[in-house]
Amino acid sequence: MKPPSKDIAYEETKQETLTDKEIFDNAKKRLGVGYDPMLLFASAEFTDEEIATYNKYHILPFNPVVDEVCYDVIAEDNTNYVGTQCKRISQRPDPHPYASIAKDELQALAVTDAAALFMGIRAETYIQSLRWHLRATALSNKTGPLMIFSTRGAQGAGLENDADRDRFYTAYMDLAIEQLAADLGDPRADVES
Repeated sequence: MKPPSKDIAYEETKQETLTDKEIFDNAKKRLGVGYDPMLLFASAEFTDEEIATYNKYHILPFNPVVDEVCYDVIAEDNTNYVGTQCKRISQRPDPHPYASIAKDELQALAVTDAAALFMGIRAETYIQSLRWHLRATALSNKTGPLMIFSTRGAQGAGLENDADRDRFYTAYMDLAIEQLAADLGDPRADVES
């Protein structure tokens, strides 16, 4: 039997290599969602390739759920079965140790990328959160903090002033953040929709 030609071997190798965008798009399609599911939940089954691709763009490595412990919940008066409650167990400690340290200590550590990211998550205003997410992006040279911000928003932050003006302002800022992530090469940034 004659060995395959170099052209055929090249084509097979070429077809097996997916771009980062294709990897993210395949995960969205497989799970039937229109957003990056890895930004919002870790309980789905993700491939090693999807996790490695996610980790290229994020400061904190993806922390998949590796087990789940479920138990029956019974009413306080022990008369009625209420249902089942489950606790997901992640591969690494969750939440991250930075999530629980005092804010002033965290701010002192925020010269590192992970601490800056947690300052952004714990910020009290939209602008403070945006500043910290931008700082985390600059320190790490990764676009994950921008994508987290554009997907989840300023998690603990409230709008500063007039609610209508702020909603209008944040909608445009979110578009700008998404554009910045795209300009920095994040394949998940969807600036056309």
